[in-house]
Amino acid sequence: MSIEAETAPAASTAPAPRVRRGNWLIGLALGILSALMLLFSQLKFGGIWPLAIIGLVPAIVAQYRYMPRKLSGIPIGLAFLGLYGGFASMSVQIAGPTAWAIAVGFGLVGILIGAFDRKLSERTGYRWFLLQLPITWVAFEMLYEDNLVLGGEGELPSTLAFVPTLIQPISIFGEAGLAFIMILFNCVIALAIIRLMDRSRPPADGPPVEGAVFAKVGSIGLVLTLLWVVVSVGMFSSTRDALENQPKARIAAIQQGPGLGVDAAGWGQPTPALYEKLARMTREAAKQGAQMAVWGEVVLYFDPRLTNPDFIPSLARETGMYIQAGWTVGAPDPKASNMTGLWAPDGQLVGIYYKIHPVILDNEDFDQPVSYPVFKTDLGIIGMIICFDMSFEAPTRIMTATGAQIMTASTGDWTAIGPSRLETVVMRAVENRVSYVKDESLNGSGIVDASGTVLAKSFFADDHGQAIVIADVPLGTRDAPYTQLGPVFGWVCVVGLVVRIWGQGRLWRRARRENRQAPPATSAA
Repeated sequence: MSIEAETAPAASTAPAPRVRRGNWLIGLALGILSALMLLFSQLKFGGIWPLAIIGLVPAIVAQYRYMPRKLSGIPIGLAFLGLYGGFASMSVQIAGPTAWAIAVGFGLVGILIGAFDRKLSERTGYRWFLLQLPITWVAFEMLYEDNLVLGGEGELPSTLAFVPTLIQPISIFGEAGLAFIMILFNCVIALAIIRLMDRSRPPADGPPVEGAVFAKVGSIGLVLTLLWVVVSVGMFSSTRDALENQPKARIAAIQQGPGLGVDAAGWGQPTPALYEKLARMTREAAKQGAQMAVWGEVVLYFDPRLTNPDFIPSLARETGMYIQAGWTVGAPDPKASNMTGLWAPDGQLVGIYYKIHPVILDNEDFDQPVSYPVFKTDLGIIGMIICFDMSFEAPTRIMTATGAQIMTASTGDWTAIGPSRLETVVMRAVENRVSYVKDESLNGSGIVDASGTVLAKSFFADDHGQAIVIADVPLGTRDAPYTQLGPVFGWVCVVGLVVRIWGQGRLWRRARRENRQAPPATSAA
């Protein structure tokens, strides 16, 4: 991609329109509107997903037509604050002031991005308008999403997780592709509004959007968006048809709820009564035809291979079920273990998965083997995973590539964040065409098939979080190109960001040379 400056138009003797002093207040209000729209698009704050595909529009219009050039990044910063701050606020329960600091940090990143975007658009005659913000935004997410604070949580694509008909191409392009097309569509609408504004009143401190540029750029954006939607709907239909012919396993997520030593926030020291409750709910799941039960993360505070070693094997033999259980030894020591195991109906231990990514906000600092095992069972090939590891795309992708047809997750999130992380499950399922079972100890268990359709879920309600979430889970088709390609599109955007920085720096240096070489202005006699 080559970035070149537009030829400057001939100087006009007509006076330039004056900047209205109150414009920046309108721009600030529009930035706040974007923040609120992106906030309310998130599950916890209403889940009004259409707001996500237009939520950036007010901020972009404010950035280009209401804010002074030096302050043009503020509306985009407010939009970032609304999106990422909304997710960070769910972490206040555990992170406190750190969560708000993270939200402010995202806002500052947005301000930086917005400040450079307007300058590039004006210097290139808006020719790269549709690519600038999508590429930069996606590149930023690619560079930060492997952090151990939030992982890849809270990103824009998650707002569409429960609209599976619109997200299917992530099985090729990953979440980066969905983020790109969502931001691009916001830019198309914003550019149309800016063009209409320019036709009625020339901009006060910058070049207008020319009709020819708008027609070309806008039509490209609309075609790409329409192509995404049409392809996605077709892929959803074909995947659903394929899953109808797949073998199915009846699996239950045992969401035991609070009490018996664990409080309503999910904290506390479990008691023997809790283990009796788990056994009772597992027996109930067996009566409902379940062939496998998934228990939560660190639901056992002992190593079931060494302490009370017949607890799970005898329950597995009694019910004729596979049982997955998470445990820890040494908690609340930050270096305490965190793993989950799978027992077969004959009581034999099939295998163990070790959590890979510690949650530093939860004070985890374990040192465990890093491996991505999959396990052949009578139900199909199972890939086990633990909580925060779902926030990273690699574990699910690697286990699917090595054969996993169903992913089973033992999780233990704090109350506020549990349901929102079911969005993450949907994304991992569609990316890799693998079915997913997420068991949450308190709030947010769910079962998702390989098309991203939620087959069953249980959010915190009148039952105080106790639930048996059960469904017939089709084996994943495992035919997603993303499983083999990985986040290639996201890294293409990172390269695009590097090109953009180089090109914008080149334009800036050229402008400085031209300013130095320009003859001094002379006053009229």
